[in-house]
Amino acid sequence: LHGPLRLRFGEAMLDLSCLTGAVRLSEMDVTRAEEITSSAVRCVTVENETNFHELAKLQSGELLVQTSYPGTATRELLRRLTGVQEFWHFGDSDPNGFDILRVLREQTKQPFQSLHMRFRALPDAAALTPEQRKLTLALLDSPNLEPEEKAEVQKLRSADSAGRFEQESLLKPTLRHWPYYPLD
Repeated sequence: LHGPLRLRFGEAMLDLSCLTGAVRLSEMDVTRAEEITSSAVRCVTVENETNFHELAKLQSGELLVQTSYPGTATRELLRRLTGVQEFWHFGDSDPNGFDILRVLREQTKQPFQSLHMRFRALPDAAALTPEQRKLTLALLDSPNLEPEEKAEVQKLRSADSAGRFEQESLLKPTLRHWPYYPLD
């Protein structure tokens, strides 16, 4: 985690906004917190750890949560989080990245939007695996993906490739303005 997050434990308040670096919370601490709030406008989940740390360096004031498929502590934190107006998932634009977005929506009941998750063609990219092809079909049938996200998944299927799907393939993030990377 990185950014403004407050956890209340009885009379004690843990305010993570005073920290400059990322922190990790245990499931036990998330569960026993009586209240979990943030003053951030946005909560951004970030699939890749490298990108998470690059974004944390910007000191943007956003609440950043590094997660791929969310574990119990992350799901509980996101479910109980109050005060945030927007929820975004910055994932890889491969089948698993879209599946993580689907899982975040289903399991946290938060209205996550996709961030920079667009098919980017890459000549000679590896073909989708049989498992990835199967996952794309499930994603296209999921009620938890928006039509524009399904269109991106369909592009993966049509190209039989995830293309240049890694978050790390984007330029280095800047604090110039939200959403940190040039829009593609």
